[in-house]
Amino acid sequence: MYSLFESWTPPLGTVSMLLVTAAIYAGGFRRLHQQMPDRFPTWRLTAFLCGIATLLVAIASPLERVDDQLLQVHMTPSILS
Repeated sequence: MYSLFESWTPPLGTVSMLLVTAAIYAGGFRRLHQQMPDRFPTWRLTAFLCGIATLLVAIASPLERVDDQLLQVHMTPSILS
């Protein structure tokens, strides 16, 4: 199974756009959280970043290489989106 991941190349455009989106959101959140910490609790930032991480796993991971072998791996992107 390791050989499946050796030739995998991450989609740099997708990864970079998700990271830029996360950085912009985190920067804006930091400013708003400093001004109104009760209205913008930290769990909101955590939830957003977990969503970005989920997108990275579903879209930009080598799951496609093993989806023919395991039905569970094949169905994971469908469940996550």
